[in-house]
Amino acid sequence: MRVVLPALFLVVAACVGGRAPTPPSSECTGVQCRPPTCCGQAAQDGGCCAGTVRSDAGTCVPPTCLSCGELACDVDTASCSGSCRAPACCLSTCASQADCCAGTACSASSSGAKKCFPTSCSACTGWKGFCKTMAGCATSCETPPSCGQSCTAASECGAGSLCKDPGSGAKTCVPSAYDTECGKCPFGCTFTAQGCTLTCKPNPDAGVDSGVVTEPPAALGSCQACCAACAPDGGIPCCPGNSCVRGESGAYSCTPDACLACAYGCTQTCP
Repeated sequence: MRVVLPALFLVVAACVGGRAPTPPSSECTGVQCRPPTCCGQAAQDGGCCAGTVRSDAGTCVPPTCLSCGELACDVDTASCSGSCRAPACCLSTCASQADCCAGTACSASSSGAKKCFPTSCSACTGWKGFCKTMAGCATSCETPPSCGQSCTAASECGAGSLCKDPGSGAKTCVPSAYDTECGKCPFGCTFTAQGCTLTCKPNPDAGVDSGVVTEPPAALGSCQACCAACAPDGGIPCCPGNSCVRGESGAYSCTPDACLACAYGCTQTCP
């Protein structure tokens, strides 16, 4: 005789002796952007592919190599990133440009002393216009170290900074590009001292009597996992953190949102 057990009994039986089974993950792991396909390769007759430039040696290299000037540029083809080789005189004390070697310029440091700084610092502009020189003469474009500190005058903030009220009611050290960057925001901007970040304010009228209905996020178990086939115009939606995207084969699949910022595609491990 066949016995049919109630569903409730089955659930309880599954939990006896341990926890309930963990549902399978719906997320992809190891998401990485692909580099431009021609990075590190010899330039063809048509030039280099998008995301690279032709070097004097005829090789397709990342645009950051252009800031190296007379110095050689070491290229990591896996990520298509480039770094300028360190000049021999980097960070040496100087009185004039004659005391510096190729790839450096005699400039005043934050302490006021003149040193031979790498010319790759010229690539640091905008919000991250402060050039930090590290060991090995490697450079990094960052926000000024004084950013977010209270001030009464610009002299307290140092190079590349302004002393102004960013809307908090108190004067604060902000990057010198503050007005330019905030001017790009049609509805104003918000400055956060911690982390020295600037974000654009949303449209205050967005969503008011617009007739647009925002769907609630899909619940786990009622959505398509990462890498699963999907339909862009209906059907079961992709799980949160994924979007229905058309791939190189022409088929649609649930793709990690992190891949949407990858100009040359991405790789990931499916669940």
